[in-house]
Amino acid sequence: MPETRTIETINHFNLTQLPLQPWQNGGGKTREILAWPASSQWQWRISLAENTQAGAFSELPGVDRTAMLFEGGPLQLLDATGQVVFNFDKPGALRSFAGELPLRSQRPQAPAQLLNVMTRRGQARAEVVWHGDRSGTFVLQKHSDCVLLAARGSWQVSLQPHDSAALSASYILKERCGLRIRGAQGRVRLQSTQAEGALAQVVLEPLNKP
Repeated sequence: MPETRTIETINHFNLTQLPLQPWQNGGGKTREILAWPASSQWQWRISLAENTQAGAFSELPGVDRTAMLFEGGPLQLLDATGQVVFNFDKPGALRSFAGELPLRSQRPQAPAQLLNVMTRRGQARAEVVWHGDRSGTFVLQKHSDCVLLAARGSWQVSLQPHDSAALSASYILKERCGLRIRGAQGRVRLQSTQAEGALAQVVLEPLNKP
């Protein structure tokens, strides 16, 4: 009888239960979702920032960033001259930029949560997708690190591994909760339980794979 194998890592978490931490520059607070391989020396990092007032963004040399409005807003980011360079007008709006770029946020019209995805330049890459429809599908590779965050509604997450000896898996992801999938290779299907569902998908991959 062939051996069956399961996915290396599956972690559920509740966004509201992640501790709030001060920004590097002290201008706000954030919830760290993932820092790999460690919080102090990461290759990639995902966090959810609480934006309630105007303030400077931390400058991060050698880092590539993608920011997505997860909830609230709208939120605008200004350059060093005071010009609006990025406008996050609704949840799901995203922008990518270099961590060296000096940016400031205007005070948002309503409290805004900004999903921040950061990778060390030349070491890793990130793909960030907003699912505003009721369903979606994507493929994970062996060395991928994936985080799914339910912004609105509950979602069914189904994984069908490429390896026929591995077990399929299905999970229910409730609103304001997340799921991390690491070490899986296969197709992931997403299905919202309601018409107005929304979910953020982040897939990270090392550029130099072992």
